[in-house]
Amino acid sequence: MHPADAPLRAAIAAAPDAALPRLVYADFLDDHDFPHHAASLRLDAALAAEKPWTDRYWQLLDDRRRHTPADGWPGDLGWLSDHQPLLCGVPDDWKSRWRAVRAFVSRWTGAPLGDVGRWGQEVEQAERTAGRPLPPSVKEWAAFLAEFTARPWYDELLAATGWGGLADGPLVDRVSDGVQVLYEDGWFGEAGEDVRVVYAIRSDDLAVADPPVGRTVVIDGVRQPSDWRAESVTEFVLAKFGRWESMDHHWNHSNVTPQQAETVAGRYPHRGRYGRLAVAEAPGAAAVVYPAELSEADGYRVENFASSRELLALGDPRTAR
Repeated sequence: MHPADAPLRAAIAAAPDAALPRLVYADFLDDHDFPHHAASLRLDAALAAEKPWTDRYWQLLDDRRRHTPADGWPGDLGWLSDHQPLLCGVPDDWKSRWRAVRAFVSRWTGAPLGDVGRWGQEVEQAERTAGRPLPPSVKEWAAFLAEFTARPWYDELLAATGWGGLADGPLVDRVSDGVQVLYEDGWFGEAGEDVRVVYAIRSDDLAVADPPVGRTVVIDGVRQPSDWRAESVTEFVLAKFGRWESMDHHWNHSNVTPQQAETVAGRYPHRGRYGRLAVAEAPGAAAVVYPAELSEADGYRVENFASSRELLALGDPRTAR
């Protein structure tokens, strides 16, 4: 940025979760004709003091995005707000939970997601197909998928990570056997069997603002027994799409014992619940602990997210006994 800013940048690197060094640097940038860089730092400092389920959080995030120069800023400094917890202490209503999960997915994937309630043609199409109004959390799911897979951002994500992406196909667009299909995926197994997995909401539950989600597994046309069930759409979203195996600074561990899961969570200063998921967060790191009934594996599963390889060790259950 400027030949004289090295000590100020070093002060931020030494205390990345402190606001004061960043605000001092913002004053320096203003004095040296970098007003937009300075404004983005100040807006981000204000953002870091807000909870993601508040109106002000999303107003500040929009403002920061508008003021951030398109030159790779802030680079290796990162954002102060990326060191704040997002999922701990979320109020128990659909809008707050959706705001928290949008903020979480945006932080750890880089997706430029906006606030809830921006329902466009994808929601109108889903309601036309369903032949009835959909509850707000299901509308939000349709809007979230449309926003997350928007191009060119989504294409850049797939190219950069090698991730296979979300399934191409119906998303909240038909009613079958008394249910509203929420998401459908499929693949061929090792023996060539045709596997289809459908996540859906019973039509009787569509009067609930954030309804439960069930799962049906069909192999070569034969329905398999499945007791997998998310208590809400928002729990389903974090349980199924809060894991990004190909992202940098992310790792997952399956077949974790309850004791290991509790030890891992105890390493983080912020702990809470998101439905039946246990969440634990620290500056620059987070872990989501899935109970056996949601992990789709034997035992618990731990998903780790961190801003550096070193911080991934916080959530490693292999070091917990």
